[in-house]
Amino acid sequence: PAAWPTLVSGQTDVVFARSPAGDADDTHVAVVSLESGEARTLINGAISPRYSPTGHLIFARGSVLHAIEYDPARGETDGPERAVLSDVAAGGLGVSHYAVGGGGVLAYVPGKAIPPEFELVWVDRNGELVGALHEGRRYADPRLSPDGGRVALTVTEGANLDVWVLDLERNTLQRQTRHSGEDLNPVWSPDGSSLAIASEIGEDQGELGPALAWVPELGGATEQLVFTPERGALEFPTSWSADGRSVVVTTSRMGRSADIALFSLDGERELVPLVETPAAERGARVSSDGAWLAYTSNASGRDEVWIRPFPGPGTGVQVSTDGGLEPVWSWDSRELFYRSGLDVMAVDVAPGPELVLSRPRRLFTRRFKRIFLGGEQANFDVSLDGRRFLMVRRKETEQPTVIHVVLNWPSVLLPRGGEANLRVGR
Repeated sequence: PAAWPTLVSGQTDVVFARSPAGDADDTHVAVVSLESGEARTLINGAISPRYSPTGHLIFARGSVLHAIEYDPARGETDGPERAVLSDVAAGGLGVSHYAVGGGGVLAYVPGKAIPPEFELVWVDRNGELVGALHEGRRYADPRLSPDGGRVALTVTEGANLDVWVLDLERNTLQRQTRHSGEDLNPVWSPDGSSLAIASEIGEDQGELGPALAWVPELGGATEQLVFTPERGALEFPTSWSADGRSVVVTTSRMGRSADIALFSLDGERELVPLVETPAAERGARVSSDGAWLAYTSNASGRDEVWIRPFPGPGTGVQVSTDGGLEPVWSWDSRELFYRSGLDVMAVDVAPGPELVLSRPRRLFTRRFKRIFLGGEQANFDVSLDGRRFLMVRRKETEQPTVIHVVLNWPSVLLPRGGEANLRVGR
């Protein structure tokens, strides 16, 4: 993965950080030519590069900023690396909190900031906290197992994503994916024995985007690729059919908006379109009784929640009336929940072959994390009895409140005995 690009002024080169194996501890600073597309590594073990008009590349290792002379015409570094500052806050995903301007000006956030951490919490139908489950990680995509005893999660560590499972009874968190590529969007099989995931495993990892895979044996066997999309295509599982024979997938093709398809685990193992229109459809969930498919579509001009028969035939019916995302079914298929802004909404669904819906009603308004990874899987879930919601919220940590400005920062790089004109303001 590549991140934090910066254009070299007066050139067609871009300096950026990359991690060939998706490992935050194996990050390099590289340069790529926008004309030829050729990329070359410049500095090993470095993050968050910036090009300075003073003729330097600035980069970070941990909380220390370094600089090295850089010739933009040749695209090459020259001379030794030298430390500039030793107390620059570093955050998650390989970022160092500083900026470089002209005339030798550098601004930075002091300290050793901790990457944002989240916590899993239970809230009741009024949005009030009723219990905390786990904290200290960067969680996303929580999915309760069919028996309600475990939670599958996407966890970010450094610049990499992996799938973990939290045992609610023993409060233990166990990693399920172990290769260097990214793994995300866990979806439980109906019997709770395995997980469908999106994974970058395979020979083309890093070039071929996440494809449909599964973890067949929790805590044991490694993930297995079950479908390889064409180049330029991405596949993200979002739900499993009630009979366990197929997986619902958000598909993304180059030059097309997202669509929803069904991947059969039997026979030819091909993707069959379920919802394929000029609009963007994603985040689909099959009801527990297997009769209905809820999903998000912008067919009306904005994101709304829709329902249609599963697997079809039949047309979609708009459910939300004032914007909606992240549909989640109750375990008895009698309610559909979704989010609209900070509101958690609910719609009653009458049992039977005909779709009968109530008007949407607001349950509560609270600020919880909304992180859309891949197929825009909902970032919350509902308990088996429908009385509690499993939410992700940001853990309160002390945040930096000051920015330091350095004037004439290259003066600290002068040989010993040179005149130093370094000044720091705040």
